[in-house]
This record gives sequence, C-alpha cells and structure tokens, in this order.
Amino acid sequence: MEVEPGLSHDQQMILESTTRFLEEHVPPATTKDWASEGLTHNSEYWRQAADMGFTSMLVPEIYGGVAVDEPVASLCIVSQAIGRLVAPGPLTACNLVADAIVRWGSEAQKRAWLPGLTSGECVASWAVAETPDVWHPEGMSTTARISGGDVLVSGTKIAVEAPDVAEVFLVTASGPSGPSQILVPSGSPGIVISAGRSLDLNRQLADVTFSDVRVPTSAILGDVSRDGQSVDASKAVAHQLVLAACLLCGETAAMMDAVLTSTLEYMMDRFAFGRRIASYQALKHRVADHKVRVETALALASALARAIDSADPRAEQLSSIAKAHIGEQSVDVISDCSQLVGGISLTWEHDHHLFLRRATVNRVLYGSPSQHRERLCVMAGI
Repeated sequence: MEVEPGLSHDQQMILESTTRFLEEHVPPATTKDWASEGLTHNSEYWRQAADMGFTSMLVPEIYGGVAVDEPVASLCIVSQAIGRLVAPGPLTACNLVADAIVRWGSEAQKRAWLPGLTSGECVASWAVAETPDVWHPEGMSTTARISGGDVLVSGTKIAVEAPDVAEVFLVTASGPSGPSQILVPSGSPGIVISAGRSLDLNRQLADVTFSDVRVPTSAILGDVSRDGQSVDASKAVAHQLVLAACLLCGETAAMMDAVLTSTLEYMMDRFAFGRRIASYQALKHRVADHKVRVETALALASALARAIDSADPRAEQLSSIAKAHIGEQSVDVISDCSQLVGGISLTWEHDHHLFLRRATVNRVLYGSPSQHRERLCVMAGI
C-alpha cells in the first residue's frame, strides 16, 4: 500500500492493517450478501473488529483501550477505511458512547461498560434526535425526572443506530438543570423499538420510545448534585456532536475518493467512437471538478480530527463546515460518477449504489448541511 502523506508510521500501520482486515472479512460482495439475508450486524465480525482496535482508541488502557497518538485522527483513519469499502459495523455509535463514558462517566460506569465496548461483546448507541434534522438538545421533549432513588426516562428518539443489537442506550434528555444523559440498558421495561427501513443496507436505524423507563440515579452520566439532580450536560452533548461529525465526515470523504477513483479507472478502460471516454474534454472537466471536491473533503475531515485531538476551540465551527461541505458534495459527486459509468452502476451487481445509499444517510445523520450552515450563522452572530 502506498504511504499516505501526513500519516505517522503508526497511523500508516493502522490504515494498512484495517484495510486488509476489511477486505478479507467484509468486501462489498459480503455487504450485499448480508443485505440479501436481511442482516445488519454480525457479532463475530464485530468482535474481531474490536480486537483490531475499532472501539478502543478513545479508551484508556486500564479499561481495555489501546494507547495511540492522536486518538481521534487514528480512529478517523479507521472510519475512512470503512468508507472506502462501505463496510458495516456500529463504529460511530459505539465510539460516541465509549468516549462519553470515558470523559464524564463515574468509575463504576467505566468499569461496567467500557471493557465490553472495547472487546466488541457490547454494542452501545446514542439516542439524541427527536425530530428530523434537529440534533441539538434545545427544546427536546424527552424528560429525565428523579423519583425516589431512580430516574424515570420518557420520550421518543429517532434515527437511533443499531437498536436491535445495542445493550445500552445513552439517552440525552431534558432534566431540571438542562440536558441530562442517562445510560439506559436496552432490556429495561418500557422500551419499544420501532424499526424502520434504512436506505443504507447495513445500518439499522429506528425510533426508540421510552415510557417511564426506570433506572437508578447511578445511571446518570456526569456529576450529580447533592439533591440527586444531574448537572447541565450541554458541554458533553456539544463534544459528542463534534466527534460524530468527524467520524461520519472521514467515512464519507473516503467514500467520495473511492468512487471517483473507480470511475476514473472505468473511464480509462471504456472506449466510445474509438477513444477512451476519459479523453473527452467535457468529461475531463466534470472529473476535475469532482477531484477538487474530494480533496477538499479529505482535508476537512483530517483537519477536524486533529482539531479535536488538540482541543482546538474552533473544532465545533470546523465540524459544521466539514459536515455542510461533505454532506452536500458527497451525494453530488457519487451521483455524477454513476452517470459517468452509465447504466450498469445502477444495477445490484455494481457497487456504486452502496456508496450512494450510505452517503445519502450520512448526509443527514447528526445534522444536514442546511442545519450546520444555520449553526455556523449562529456562531458568527448572524
């Protein structure tokens, strides 16, 4: 494999080993086979992926994690490898919850959940959105109220990833002092999962309803005041949204690059009227424009990951810039590449539809381009 510019020796090793693992276990043909069988998750594959470090890079070694330089940038390399092969697995969901527990969880919560997450034995998912394209906690209707020594969680969350296999949900709810986050085991009485049909063939998304789900106050993530109330978790939620945008942007930017590369290979092989179609000027211009969009996407994803690692105060702003650009351009680039390849790209046998499906879903997960542009305006005081 060619050495990627800007990667350290260790990060290059992560890229190579991850790519080999995914090519061996979940190439696009396997993804389509799983989809034909209605499968969205394979426990054995995910445990092996966890052994590769997919869920360990943001977790301290004492809880089963691995020590890596620039952990978010290194994890973004994994998300990019997943994007290039449209590979399955709840990478974003598990890492979001693991990182939240590491940063804001109690010692008991860390010991209870992190070893399972890092080993792949446990799958976790963040339940935050309530209405389409609203991913921030302002005005949410899901509530967490104290009743004796317990917390009662009520409300409905949408677009919750991997709800059928998740053992715990990190639920963001409205508490007395602002947003609260509660670790709710999926087997708790009062939880109803309404599975929908996802455009992404290997990513299950569903609505999850919590009807007075009772968990102990020890399930609250973060500090708890003397009266048993959770403190404002706004800072935690903001960080999680930035991390989510980073992982999705890395995956989607790599998808754009993979599709454009395969399209160029096809255009060099395909002849029309005695010439390679890549030699036609009108098509050259389209490809050149796409190349600019792809390189910009890759640069934005990389810059965002490093901004998070360095605790750059501009990371939140950069996350909205990256999510707005990549979310919009990915669908345009992949769609036009399908046009350049022609009708075969729209068939089940071809792989382009897998990339287009996931890019379309990634475009709106954790905020659409329009929502992130709106947030940029708010940050700028406009």
